Amino acid sequence: MFADFVEMAALAVSDSVDWTQRDAREERYKQIIAKYDAAERKRFPEMLSRLVLALEDGPTDVLGGVFGELDLGNAARGQFFTPYEVCRLMARITIGDGAYLRDRVEEVGFVSVSEPACGAGAMVIAFAEAVRESGVNYQQHLHVPAPGGTAHWRDVLDPADPEGSYRRLRKIHHPDHGGNADEFHAVQHAWNAYQQEQQL
Repeated sequence: MFADFVEMAALAVSDSVDWTQRDAREERYKQIIAKYDAAERKRFPEMLSRLVLALEDGPTDVLGGVFGELDLGNAARGQFFTPYEVCRLMARITIGDGAYLRDRVEEVGFVSVSEPACGAGAMVIAFAEAVRESGVNYQQHLHVPAPGGTAHWRDVLDPADPEGSYRRLRKIHHPDHGGNADEFHAVQHAWNAYQQEQQL
């Protein structure tokens, strides 16, 4: 039930911001919810509302905590739980006094963090919290690219301003300016895909 809840919550949130894949997500949602009876189905919105309320207190790894408490990890699948306090410690060590972070945001407008393990997102959440504690608005200045795979250009560039976001992200991720070459290539690939789509 936990995995189904997490997937259906992600599908519902995704539908609210990205309509390009809405039909496929709706089909997946219906496929999952069909496994449950009417009483069980009523639990899912309640669980999502409780999750939202828990997150209102500030960034924290609510789902990771539940995952760990219920001992849902599977070492054979490479699923391990890092306690949130460890993630917070690592984020604070990485950011230090925040001077470099603030300088980087002043210079290019963003700071980027990569989290290839991508479990419940505890490392990213802890990093966002540490960014906020350093006096930087993570909602405006933190870029977390999705790991692996080939993303649709809309997943990389802002659909409302593809060219502007391409220029900003290119500047952020350019290896000559301290960026990551893989992220830079992902941005370039997204821009090329956008341009090809415009020519159709």
